[in-house]
Amino acid sequence: MATSLGEGIALQGRTNIAEQIGRMQFQAGEAEKNRQAKLAIAGAEKAAKQEEQDLKKFALPSGAFHRLVLPDVQKTQVKYLDEFRKLKQENPQTYQNAVGELAAAYDREMAVYATRSKDLNAYDLMTATQDKGSSYFSNNWKKFNTAYENASDWNSLVGGLEKAGWQPDAQLGLRPNGSINYTPVKRSDPQKLIEAEIFKIPTVEFKSSIKGQKYGYSTEIMKLRPVTREISPLGVSVQEVAQYNPTLGQNAASIEDVVDDFLLYSPKDMVFQYADQNSLNYQTDDSGQLTEESYAQIKDHIMGWAEKYSSPTVQRSFVREHQPLPVDREEGSVAAFVPSVGIYASTYGGDSTFEFGNLPYSFDKDPQQIPGKPIDTFTSDFNPLDKPATLQNVKATQVVLLGVDNTGKPIKVDPNNPANSKGNLVGVDLFVQLQSGSGPYYYKKIDSYASITNQFLKKPNNQLEAEIKRMNLRAAKYDTLIQKRREVSGYTWDALIAQPE
Repeated sequence: MATSLGEGIALQGRTNIAEQIGRMQFQAGEAEKNRQAKLAIAGAEKAAKQEEQDLKKFALPSGAFHRLVLPDVQKTQVKYLDEFRKLKQENPQTYQNAVGELAAAYDREMAVYATRSKDLNAYDLMTATQDKGSSYFSNNWKKFNTAYENASDWNSLVGGLEKAGWQPDAQLGLRPNGSINYTPVKRSDPQKLIEAEIFKIPTVEFKSSIKGQKYGYSTEIMKLRPVTREISPLGVSVQEVAQYNPTLGQNAASIEDVVDDFLLYSPKDMVFQYADQNSLNYQTDDSGQLTEESYAQIKDHIMGWAEKYSSPTVQRSFVREHQPLPVDREEGSVAAFVPSVGIYASTYGGDSTFEFGNLPYSFDKDPQQIPGKPIDTFTSDFNPLDKPATLQNVKATQVVLLGVDNTGKPIKVDPNNPANSKGNLVGVDLFVQLQSGSGPYYYKKIDSYASITNQFLKKPNNQLEAEIKRMNLRAAKYDTLIQKRREVSGYTWDALIAQPE
């Protein structure tokens, strides 16, 4: 059937409209797709930017971390990043509400590590640049440093310190946040300081029959430094001196006063070093003062060696009659030590040395075989043995104080002009004189003699012990005085060997 023109136009119109509508619908669909795609891209970009911003909150703080802190810093960052991703995965719509709190906790932990790292770096710099020659490093510091050098992180350091038995002290500690608190200490000689102050104490006159019995003779008058303020077993006290000499009263200074002044008023570093050097308890209270227990322990230790500087010097005395000892006793008999200064010539030797006192005694019950070395045994003319040898069938006859040179060998003295030898005299030492029958003498240093014979000083009575102690003290005093006297320009021989007060 033929279509009319009008119908054709009408039909064409409908067809074009449908096509246009179709095209419009298609275009609208594509636009929506594009819009949705753009929205998706924009959302993804926004999400990516948000995640980037979130991740920045868990970035490592700027700056290098100390080797002991870095492992913990890295572990902490990984831990918080894992928590962040878990939070986002479990709560994709609301996780942002918790990110701020999580980041704040991260910052707090990192601040602790940053402070610890800063202090550790400061400690490394301080110990690397300090003068180690003049610094004092305590036994506790040595424990710390060993653990510190071997540690790979903070936990291994703490474990190493616990294993070593390290405890904080006045020099080195750990703050509550774990950083190191270190105060360098300048090395000092506390014992030398105490001794110097004791030597400033003037000696005072004192009369004591008790002391006379201890030293093996009755004493009318002696001069000494009081040891304590009140009567004690350590020695003569100010109280006892005041009873003998009321004019002096309680104003006499004592060794105990020096020790208390040291503990109360010396720099804490010096007291700490004394305690550390002698493995003593050093604990302070909240005000920084020694606790009562530490004070007593350190004081007792100092008094234990300082009391010898009482240095009693006999002014007028007489030797107590010797009481024969039972035959079966091995202690022997001892007279009193006789301080003196003079030329000493061995009976069998052609050379002379210088004597500063002697103690005659009969001690060895039977002859002995005693090894001798060139370093500690000398012939009758005061020369060292040519080589190690065994002295056959010898008995000790006396202990004598002899002048020695810087090698510890008895000096040779020209009896016609002793001053020629003053350059060689540096100190005084104790020697045991030995003799085989009526043969020549040998002179052996007392330390090596006592170490190889079970006769000498075996079950010593109080008298022998006191006399040997007096000789040792006298030798020590001479060692100090001779060195000081040699420092005086133009010193004379007589001034060099003058007896101590």
